[in-house]
Amino acid sequence: MDRKRNTKVRGRQTLRQKTVIDHRLGIPQWEAQVIRSFHIRYRATALSTVSFDGAELAAMCGVVATAATTSVQLSTAVRVKKIEMWGPVATAGTAVETRIDWQTSSTTLNLFSPGSTVSDSSISFDRPAYVCAKPPVESSSSKWQSSASTVTVCTIACPPGTILDFHLNFVINDNEAPVAGPALSGAVLGTIYHPVVNTNFQVVALNSI
Repeated sequence: MDRKRNTKVRGRQTLRQKTVIDHRLGIPQWEAQVIRSFHIRYRATALSTVSFDGAELAAMCGVVATAATTSVQLSTAVRVKKIEMWGPVATAGTAVETRIDWQTSSTTLNLFSPGSTVSDSSISFDRPAYVCAKPPVESSSSKWQSSASTVTVCTIACPPGTILDFHLNFVINDNEAPVAGPALSGAVLGTIYHPVVNTNFQVVALNSI
């Protein structure tokens, strides 16, 4: 029995050794420009129906102040992974709705697909109107967006007090022409900010302006 068990152990060890790559024999590949993930949270201060384009989504990932009132995007491209929303009920029995309208077609990008809207409603204090949605596959919203793009990616509707979580991918702007960011006010040169992209949405916790 002991010999059989030892034989099996040696066999597994030999198999693992065969799959080991010895980098001493050659320099391994290196992906210098990696895709980064980012998660940012907002709180809606008023009843809102707001559209977001590529430049606004990129600004969520951060901008660098170049002066007190100007900035450049930290990223060169951005993509939406998913959006979550929790819409609270203000008055029991009075319905509230959270909704995401995905931009599925774009003549600018020459992409066309059926429209997609995801929504939820609630009339109870016990349960917020909750939406968790990803861009439809092969839609224009699912594609990488330029950090300078003004093409609408999605439109969001929500009641006051809604918590919104944006889950994004982005690529750092490295050795490319700077992409102009949004106008700032009272910024400090070289500081990274997550600016307010809409006056009805307040950034939670992160350095905003």
